Amino acid sequence: MDIHVLHPAGSTGNSRASIKGVHGAQRAAVLFDITAVGGTPTISWRMEGLPPGGDATVTAEWQPVGMLTASGVTAVSEALVVATTVSRAWRYLDFAADLRFYDALCIITSANTNVTYNSKLFLLGV
Repeated sequence: MDIHVLHPAGSTGNSRASIKGVHGAQRAAVLFDITAVGGTPTISWRMEGLPPGGDATVTAEWQPVGMLTASGVTAVSEALVVATTVSRAWRYLDFAADLRFYDALCIITSANTNVTYNSKLFLLGV
């Protein structure tokens, strides 16, 4: 299993943190860890994939990736995950149900107000 730190400890603000060379991954999991919050905190995040031959510098070429929650066996969602408290969120990428494949994966954060976080991507079979 390969473990990639996408957002290092102490990250703040909005960003797109990506990892290339994920083509062929059999399974993937994401850990998004909110370690501190201030007044009226909120953050949104989701996974996106870059299709083969895509230009990583062009935001419009990234596509939302379906994710499962730890308990969600059938409900795949591409929706933003919104958090407002110190918490850890695991999401799993459902490559079996998703026929798309990617040259790169990223976590994009947005609407961050008073949140400190880190994120990791776990890849199996790359």
